[in-house]
Amino acid sequence: MALAEITEQEKEIPEGLILTGFVKMKPDVKSEAACVLDNFLESLDWNFSYYDDIATEPTERMKKAALRFVKEVLKDYEVSVYEQVCIKKINVKRWLKKNSDWYK
Repeated sequence: MALAEITEQEKEIPEGLILTGFVKMKPDVKSEAACVLDNFLESLDWNFSYYDDIATEPTERMKKAALRFVKEVLKDYEVSVYEQVCIKKINVKRWLKKNSDWYK
């Protein structure tokens, strides 16, 4: 390949790229358990309790059961939301010069 062709190709190479790394988010087991329990108690109060605007307070036994339940559900649940963990800016031309055999 002629030097003029290489120089012409280099014009098409972007100066920089921004790479972003992501990992799957991990649900907060304790807060999810509290939410599940609150929603369940609200449903029970609505459907089976004398409606007096006083919510049933969860007992320690209920909290432990909700925590075990959420842990079991999360064993089979597939998380599909990701969170950003890093950003790296790459100077493409400099990287190509340092890694001239990258395509081999």
